[in-house]
Amino acid sequence: MKTIRSIIIDDEEHAQRSLTKLLSWVAEEVEIIDTCSSATEGLLAILEHQPELVFLDIEMPRMTGFDMLNKIKDRKFQVIFVTAYDEYAIKAFDANAIDYVLKPIDEERLTEAIEKVKKMLNYDSKQEKLEELVAKLSNSGYSFNKVALPTAEGLEFIEAEHILRLESSGNYTEVYTADGGKLLISKTMKEIAAKLPEELFIRPHNSHIINLQFIKKYIRGNGGQIILEDNSNIPVSRSNKDMIKDLSR
Repeated sequence: MKTIRSIIIDDEEHAQRSLTKLLSWVAEEVEIIDTCSSATEGLLAILEHQPELVFLDIEMPRMTGFDMLNKIKDRKFQVIFVTAYDEYAIKAFDANAIDYVLKPIDEERLTEAIEKVKKMLNYDSKQEKLEELVAKLSNSGYSFNKVALPTAEGLEFIEAEHILRLESSGNYTEVYTADGGKLLISKTMKEIAAKLPEELFIRPHNSHIINLQFIKKYIRGNGGQIILEDNSNIPVSRSNKDMIKDLSR
């Protein structure tokens, strides 16, 4: 049985003990490698242990669970919020948590949350293996021009030249295709950009990457704006104005 390396972050020690005991009953595969009594301790523990799962309280002194997550730029773990306050549910999912469990914790509800984590971790493992295969094919000289994009249903393979633009959405990326399609990808824009041919794509703004083939117009101004073939309006940051000027040379 593969273990899920996990950390509990909760300012109440009795809550830590209670959750640890409950997990030993309903989820033997969950290995608690550390418990933390503050968000600050939690940040250090995450950096040290690189867990796969974090059980995170929301209301904690000096720094909330949301504030703590905002300090982590490249999150590599799943999050289950464990809290006594149900008014945070929507915000929890906006923070890309895999689930939200209320105190006092119901065994069945906790089991459901763990099952979601197991499915996600299994999916990520399969995805990584497939992407390794794609990389090997590309490096061997085999003609493989498609980009593998992980969606909620699986992997979408799209010709790089058919991608119109990318737009950052937190830990997710919205990918727009030339045929009018749109995909929500469970990777950051930086991770996807690494797979794209540099000669075809530029990043005019921190939140946008565009395909040079589909630029229709550039409008000067405070930074400027790029109009694409689908009439989408892409801002150009001041620091990238020179990039656009270079295109006309």
